[in-house]
Amino acid sequence: MRLKKALELEFDGVPPYSFELTVKKPAGWDWLTPFEEFSKGTVWTGMRLFDRPIGVKAWSVGTVEKPQVTAEVHSTWKMSNEEERAIEEKLVACLKFKEDIADFYKLADRHELLRQVKDDLYGMRDTPFPDVFSGSMLAVTLQMTSIKRSEEMREALYREFGERLGFDDRRVIVSPSPKKIAALDADELRRRCNLGWVYFCEKMGYEFKVLGWEEGKKKGN
Repeated sequence: MRLKKALELEFDGVPPYSFELTVKKPAGWDWLTPFEEFSKGTVWTGMRLFDRPIGVKAWSVGTVEKPQVTAEVHSTWKMSNEEERAIEEKLVACLKFKEDIADFYKLADRHELLRQVKDDLYGMRDTPFPDVFSGSMLAVTLQMTSIKRSEEMREALYREFGERLGFDDRRVIVSPSPKKIAALDADELRRRCNLGWVYFCEKMGYEFKVLGWEEGKKKGN
């Protein structure tokens, strides 16, 4: 899907704030999608909003002590003023750009270990998922398996059923829509994404089934 630049935003944050540490965390976790790109202080990423995918290019134009970020939003449609405001609010929230962590840093300075963490990751924020569904996919694929296996399953869901976006000479994959996943059957998810477990809830308890097996277990009252 080819997108066009629809909007450019610039906003100020609460210091201290490190854009690079926030969107490209040292532990390797992504910001909005596992298929985003980060290079020379700029991130190309995307998310679903208004049940449609949008592309985002963002970079810092400030400093850790005077944080300021510019973001370009790419889409397939002309946005209303209400949609533009909603996008700005979503980006600020996903960056945790207005979060004040001064009190935490005061606490950290009183403890040697926390002080070291603060100094090493100065200005980093713990960012939320862009929507409940993308967070739920990670939560489900993390169950009862290794990080490596979880990443493989989650990335397969994005590759097979996510939306491929093209903008600013970059390629990004964003989360599949809940409707698309809901329309699939368990066998197709197992075959195309190598998923290991599917849980089926019932009125009197629950039933679980390992994909590919015929036997399940049912819990009563």
